[in-house]
Amino acid sequence: GEARFVASDAVTAHLQTILPDCDLIVGTEEELHIAGGSTDTMTALRAVRAAATAALIVVKRGPLGCSAFPGPIPRTIEEGISGPGFPVEVFNVLGAGDAFMSGFLRGWLRELPLAECCRLANACGAVAVSRHGCAPAIPSWIELTDLLVHGSVTRRLREDAALEQVHWA
Repeated sequence: GEARFVASDAVTAHLQTILPDCDLIVGTEEELHIAGGSTDTMTALRAVRAAATAALIVVKRGPLGCSAFPGPIPRTIEEGISGPGFPVEVFNVLGAGDAFMSGFLRGWLRELPLAECCRLANACGAVAVSRHGCAPAIPSWIELTDLLVHGSVTRRLREDAALEQVHWA
C-alpha cells in the first residue's frame, strides 16, 4: 500500500537525478514506469525524456520486440523506431536482458541504423530465452549472423541442429 508508493517515489526521484547523465536508457516498460514515475508507458517515457533530453530511450517489449526513441516521444509506442520480435518458444528467461544489450550495443557502438540495432538486440534476446542457461546461451556474432540469414526450422532454437552446431563450434 502506502509504503510501497513512497518507496517507488523515492526510487523514481533518485533515478531522475541520474537520467540527465545518460546517453542510452534501456528498460522494460515496467522499469521505465519506475524511472518515469507513471504506470502509463507513454507518460513515463515523456518524463524520462524530460529528464534525459538527449538520450536514446529503448523500451524492451518481450515478444513484441522493442521501440527506440532518439527524439521527442510520439503519441504511441508503435511510432518509435522498432525492431521486430522473433517467434521463439520461451524456455528460460535468464540472461535475456544481457543478451538483448549485447546485440543492441554491437549495432549502436558501430553506429548502425537504430532499426538494425533493435533487430540485433531482439534476435540475441530471442536466442537466449529459447535455450537453457544464461551467458552460455547468448549467440556469438557468427551464430547470430547465421540465424538472421537462414532463420530456423523451429521456434525451439535449442532443437535446431544446424544452429546448435554453429553455437557449439
